[in-house]
Amino acid sequence: IFKLDYFNVEELVFNSIWIEANKSLSRLYRQIGNDESAKKYEDVARGATAALVKNCWNEDDGLYYSLAGRAKVQQRVNTIVSLVPLFVEDIPKAHADRLVKEHLLNEKEYWTQYPVPSVAVNEKYFNPNDQHHLWRGPTWLATNWLLIKGLQKHGYVKEAEMLVEKTVALIQKSDFREFYNPHTGQGYRREGFGWSTLIVDLLD
Repeated sequence: IFKLDYFNVEELVFNSIWIEANKSLSRLYRQIGNDESAKKYEDVARGATAALVKNCWNEDDGLYYSLAGRAKVQQRVNTIVSLVPLFVEDIPKAHADRLVKEHLLNEKEYWTQYPVPSVAVNEKYFNPNDQHHLWRGPTWLATNWLLIKGLQKHGYVKEAEMLVEKTVALIQKSDFREFYNPHTGQGYRREGFGWSTLIVDLLD
């Protein structure tokens, strides 16, 4: 992959989770009195956050994008991936505000009847009925969980509650499925799908 520079991607979801995982490790080390290791993981998270903001933010679009290849080309397609850096607590407030106000709550992009679709509604790649080519439009509970946690971290408590309510309505309509139609709430593919039970973590 690296030799051919093909499918060589610096992906936002992976890196956003990785940043917050390092911060969690830092807090755990701090609790057991290992300040040296705590600082190490703090520094890793801080450096990765700085790189994410510098390289992945697009000011014109108000979105983050994954990077492709050695040239680190931003992949400028508006998908759920572009919103997931909300999960990172230390991104600039101005960035978080734009992600939420311009995109997540925009009915022409992500704020559907049963949000959050994996591709923006106004993207040419959006296909809410596609059950074969994954992540082309349907709503997935795992990314909803990441966005709800991100909204909470950045002070959007009311918006997080709204998304929880819409997610609960989705489960009530179609039970625990692999993914869902963002317009109708119809459940797709596997039944009793495990990660859709993430809703339990959001009910408190």
